Amino acid sequence: MTHESLIEKLSRLKAQRRAVILAHNYQRPEVQDAADYVGDSLGLSRQAAVTQAEVILFCGVDFMAETAAILCPGRKVLVPDPRAGCRWRIWSARANSAR
Repeated sequence: MTHESLIEKLSRLKAQRRAVILAHNYQRPEVQDAADYVGDSLGLSRQAAVTQAEVILFCGVDFMAETAAILCPGRKVLVPDPRAGCRWRIWSARANSAR
């Protein structure tokens, strides 16, 4: 499947499911190309709060999607890879547990 045909397919699916795709700045360019909005974690969560989408696909780490879920009660917030974590968050947890 070509990049363009994948983008077209995603556009149709987003319309059918009333979905929006949010991608963090650090995502690969092809993920950003598919996104409706690209930005930092707080900006994307704020964007999620003002969108009318029923489904929010958050291409970022887990805690970013958690923030969007808090700001968007009653809407479905999905993360493509639920194992996606933040190195700083892991490092901070380890540092705090070592104290």
